[in-house]
Amino acid sequence: MTGKNRRRLMERKIVEQLVSGKGFNAICRDLKVGKNRVSHIKEKAREYGYLDGTTPIPPFPEAIFPDPVDGRSLKTSEADLQLQEQRQWIEDRLRAGWQPVTIFEELPVGTGRSSFYRFLHRHRLIDIGENVRRTLIQEIVYAPGEALILDWGKLRNVIDPDSGKKRILWMFIGVLGYSRYMMVYLVWSYDMPTTLSTLEEMFRELGGVPKRIVSDNPKCFALEASKYDPLLNPIYERFAGHYGTTIEFPLCEDLHNGKTHLALAIGVLAANRGYSVYCNSIKRLVEDMLRAKAENNLDTLFKKILSARLWIFDDWGVTTMSREVAEEIFDLLDRRKHSSAMILTSNRDIDEWPQVFPDPVIANATIDRIFDRADISIFKGTSYRLKGKIEVKNVNSKMRHK
Repeated sequence: MTGKNRRRLMERKIVEQLVSGKGFNAICRDLKVGKNRVSHIKEKAREYGYLDGTTPIPPFPEAIFPDPVDGRSLKTSEADLQLQEQRQWIEDRLRAGWQPVTIFEELPVGTGRSSFYRFLHRHRLIDIGENVRRTLIQEIVYAPGEALILDWGKLRNVIDPDSGKKRILWMFIGVLGYSRYMMVYLVWSYDMPTTLSTLEEMFRELGGVPKRIVSDNPKCFALEASKYDPLLNPIYERFAGHYGTTIEFPLCEDLHNGKTHLALAIGVLAANRGYSVYCNSIKRLVEDMLRAKAENNLDTLFKKILSARLWIFDDWGVTTMSREVAEEIFDLLDRRKHSSAMILTSNRDIDEWPQVFPDPVIANATIDRIFDRADISIFKGTSYRLKGKIEVKNVNSKMRHK
């Protein structure tokens, strides 16, 4: 019970005993409170008309007196003053779709996490980010009978009535893309036989088969999981062929057009010719750097990277960097100079790159070192992972031999 609720309950008990005719000493003895408090509550009860019966005591748990104003809420803290100076900076990032935790990690001023979130709620800034994130998600529109959208979910742990042992109860969910009609089946397993039999139950419930079955790729659907090129279970493919429906996994249309494939191919070619190659995504590089720094092992990681003749960094700009990470990335690139070749892939426009850094100074210095003696190759066209082919006629690449 919170302090506010305890105070409300004690006020109610005192007023109820005063109305019943008990004296001060009896109330103090029964409720273990002081006479001053009972006297104060009696005056308030007389003011509100509870003692003479003109006002009935409101039912529990409604408060019988208004809550006192907390003077602390009227004061402006030092943290609030600091955050007010950064308010425009915070609002700009909220409107850009940044998560509050990311903004907190990159705040130019030092303040506590709780103070930062109180500031967002007190000034209703938290609503900005929520509204922006809702508008950033484009609605997917389906025609009637076009798609059945599938997903799995763990419901809860339960006791199996047959064995008496604890088991996981799963939900297998199907939603029609147009009408949003939802079907939920409870099962003990999400293996292939259970999945296909449940799908057949859904078809019978719908009275037909949709043109497409849209799903992510859990283990029962794919022999080899992948966001872009899953290796489908042949049983699932035969099932779809039997019912005349198409299997579909949601993909991103405008990204995956061969940058990573080409970068890795160059890396393999370099390794085959005897050159040392360091290859990593920026996200994993950041994780490796933070782990190495926590273990006081960052120099060892940097020596490993700096010893490679070719660096391949994939997905630049996907991860927003904290100041700590950004400074280490700058240091790594600055130490590289021209001792190693580097391939860097990104799905973001170059004009957007400064957004991943905590401040423009580090951004300009780091990007300057990336583009010193750099050649830019722009990949256009349909997604390689989506279409199964790569169109390179729009790529203007130059190779330098040192």
